[in-house]
Formats: sequence, structure tokens, C-alpha cells
Amino acid sequence: MTKNFRSVKATLIMSIFLFSLFAAVVPSTSAAGSLFGLSQYVQIEWTNPSDMAITPSQDTRSYNFDLTYRVTKGPFGGLIYSLLVGKAVDIKLDLVKIPEGCTITLPVNTVTVNLPSNPDTPVIVSISTQISVSDTVPAFVDQEIGIKASIPQVGPIPKYDQTYTLRFKASYLGKLKVNTEKQSILIGPMDSATSIPIQVTNEGNAQTLAKFNVYDIPEDWSVLVTDHIILDPKETDTIYLTVTPPKGFGYHDDQYTFKIEYTPCWSNDPSKTGAIEQITVAVQSRGLSVIGIEVILPIIILIIVILFIAYIFIKRMLRK
Repeated sequence: MTKNFRSVKATLIMSIFLFSLFAAVVPSTSAAGSLFGLSQYVQIEWTNPSDMAITPSQDTRSYNFDLTYRVTKGPFGGLIYSLLVGKAVDIKLDLVKIPEGCTITLPVNTVTVNLPSNPDTPVIVSISTQISVSDTVPAFVDQEIGIKASIPQVGPIPKYDQTYTLRFKASYLGKLKVNTEKQSILIGPMDSATSIPIQVTNEGNAQTLAKFNVYDIPEDWSVLVTDHIILDPKETDTIYLTVTPPKGFGYHDDQYTFKIEYTPCWSNDPSKTGAIEQITVAVQSRGLSVIGIEVILPIIILIIVILFIAYIFIKRMLRK
């Protein structure tokens, strides 16, 4: 009886051992993996600062993420796992979602790791992506990319796949298109203030506060410009340069090139600006001005009277 019991016991132990060996060597179903509590999974997380943004149409940024591979096991999975230690595991990465206006490059499509000796020890691989955005991507709005990680079945460890969402933002792009129909204007000194229309288009990626300023104004000229306007992306509006030339009495041939400086600012935060640029408008004032003649008119009359008296006096002297 005892001998039979020992025989049955030995057979049972050998059966368990052979079954475990078979499960480790021969690919098995996910049910077998569940039987031993074995599973595998990954995590994907950015390692960049959360506030790092990409300048549209100007740079390509390296965004880095950590891929963390882990294996879990149940109370009966230790023996099987020990037979798998060091086995290569291929993790396939696919970009399954790319925001419109964005270009994303993954340097590798497959990451190979080895099962660690201790299943509680994660395997971490750092991966760098290259991301660029066009000027159509809105400023400081979350853009989402989807990265799918797929792992084939490893022995009795079931396969795994999961899509991860990672977010990034484009920074503010301040970009204005400013032009006027005429780069050179001819006016007369007797004209009233002349308003020169200037078209402004917001070619940036957010609502923009456009600021304007005219500097180096000659002393005798009067010049004003619309100081600011607010434009949505792709919106066009008109500002005006108002010029009054010198009006002193006499003939004028005055010319000056005015420099109009403009600065795009994000309307939500004017401290975020684009490049300061300028356009020029040449204004020429040519013609006769009689403004101010009232000041010299008495002098002219006096000179005429003196000349008339002198003429009479000289005429009388010649008759004698």
C-alpha cells in the first residue's frame, strides 16, 4: 500500500514538472497564462517638462518618453517564470493618431527587451521622438498623439496591446502680414490730414493683439497711426496712418519716409510676442502754401507803400 502511494506521489510530481516544462517551452493559450497568473504590460510616459511647447514652423523638438515593461505572476507562476528568464521580448510601437498639422517621427518601431531575473523589476527604455508643428496648430491647445504598444505571446504569458495617449502643445506664433497699396504718397501742403490705409492680416496661430507705433517724426509734421487692433487667425483689418505736412507760407517740396513699427502679441497674454517688424511709407508734400500770409501781409503792404512813395519822390525830383 505504501509502495503504491509513493508511486502515485512520484508520478504526480513528475506530471506537474513535465506540465510546467511543457508550458514554458511550447507556446500555450492565454488560459495557461491565467492559470499561473502570468501577464505582461508596458507603460509610456513623457519625461519632458509639462510646459515645454513647440514653436510652429521654426523648430523640431525632441520629446522623450520612457517605455516601462513589467511582468506579473501569481503564486504558482514562479517556477515557470524562472524558465523564461532572459528570453527576448519584442515590443512593437505604432503611431495610430497624429494631430493635423503635426509631424512626428519615431526612431524605432520595435523595442527588444529581455525578461529580467526578477519579475518585480521593471525594464525601462528611453525613446526620443521628433515633433514639429505647422503655423495652423493653435497655440497652447493640447494636441494628442496615440502610440500603440503590441507584445506577442511569450510562452505561457499572454500577448498584450494597448494604445497610449501623449499630449503636447504648440507655442504662440506671432506673425502679421502688413502692407499698403502705395509705398509713396504725394500730397499738397494745403491739404488737410491725409489718411493712408494699411491692411493687416493675422497669419499666426492665435488671436493676436497687433500694436503699431510711428517713431522719428519730423518736428513740422503731424502724424498719427492706429495704435492697436485685435485679430483672429487669418482675419484681415485696416489701420490708418494719418499725415499732416508742414503748412508754413511759401513753396514746399518736403519729403519724409515714415517707419511704422508693429508687434504681434498673444491677446490672452501680451507678454508672449512675435518678432518686431516695420514697414515704411514715403510722403512728399509739394506745392505753394499761403497759410501764414496774414503774418507777413502788413509787411508786404508797408514795402509796397514805401516803394510807391519812393517812386513819387524820385519822379518829382527828375522833373525839377
